[in-house]
Amino acid sequence: MRAQLSLVLLFALSSAPACKKEVPPRPPDDLTLARIVVNDTGVSFGAEPIAAPLDDKDDLLRPLLAKLEARRRRFEDEHPNQRFAGRTEIEIAPGTPCRAAMSVIGSARVAGNSSFTIRSGAVTLEVPAMPIIIEPPPSPPPGKPPHILLGFHADGSVDLTLTPCLAPFDTVPDASLPALVKEWCGDGGDCVRETHIGCDAKTPFEPVLAALAAVRQGSKQMLIARAPDCEGPSATVLPRGADSAARAEAELNARTRWHGPKLKPPEKHPRYVVKVQPVMGVDAPRVEAFTAAVRDRLDDVRSCYELGLGENPHLQGSVSVRIDINKKGGVIRVRRGIDDYDMPDPLVAACAAATLTNATFPASDRRQAVTAAILFSPPP
Repeated sequence: MRAQLSLVLLFALSSAPACKKEVPPRPPDDLTLARIVVNDTGVSFGAEPIAAPLDDKDDLLRPLLAKLEARRRRFEDEHPNQRFAGRTEIEIAPGTPCRAAMSVIGSARVAGNSSFTIRSGAVTLEVPAMPIIIEPPPSPPPGKPPHILLGFHADGSVDLTLTPCLAPFDTVPDASLPALVKEWCGDGGDCVRETHIGCDAKTPFEPVLAALAAVRQGSKQMLIARAPDCEGPSATVLPRGADSAARAEAELNARTRWHGPKLKPPEKHPRYVVKVQPVMGVDAPRVEAFTAAVRDRLDDVRSCYELGLGENPHLQGSVSVRIDINKKGGVIRVRRGIDDYDMPDPLVAACAAATLTNATFPASDRRQAVTAAILFSPPP
């Protein structure tokens, strides 16, 4: 009887289904988070190597851009009623060239990723997504730039520029950036909204990231981007998946935004008159020297006027520009109020004002704010 019972139990156990260890379901892929590693072996997207070691490339990293755009499109297909909030975590090995690192960051931005956690060595920078701005923000107070272009050099100096593709208004050691940002922004913490980065060849990324972290302390909201290529299209404004026609339009928009209209050399013997009035805002002995600095830009101002005369041969008027100047004589920015000119062509007025951002004034023991008036008279 016991033998029969043993056989029954043995048969039951052998015929019973094997107990399987339960495996937890794989969590869904987070399409809004991209993890990127940059080191001496190349660039990896998650665990997948996608690019060989980077050098001083100054363009977009196309394989990474394709991966990120595919991820974004998949999210938009699966979640048609949600806005894509692309987050990016980038681990950049010490010694990586700045231009290579900015190629990775720029690729993520162009693909639609808007918030970043960037690590290199002991430095971590958090850049939250900028809110969608429906109305244009109000003009910042004087001396508080809404954006800044930082040009990093291998010797540790940084060029500070407020108008892309024009001369810097100052050059400082990178270690002085925290104090400079505090001077601009005070303790309010919402000053510099956009920071564009340019780097010399072979400049490492670690000091650049440290400088960005310092700028971030003076700004609650900050967008970072690679500085525009002044000889070609700006990669940071190219549309996602742009075809040739869209790319050409984007390049035109980039040039219009950063350069203003394309200027030709002015006529050698013009019949029209462009006259600079004596500047206001400086002591009498220095008026002529400051006025001469404005006159030095007259060729560009004349080119602006000729653009307008091509549309309206009777165009005339004046433009008054307020210029903020640092101690070294560099232009911090130009300001032109709505009532500061009677030039009927706003493009000519804006173009003439923009040319003065590249003026060089006499050095002073303090910052200056001067007003320059330019008069335009058409040919008789």
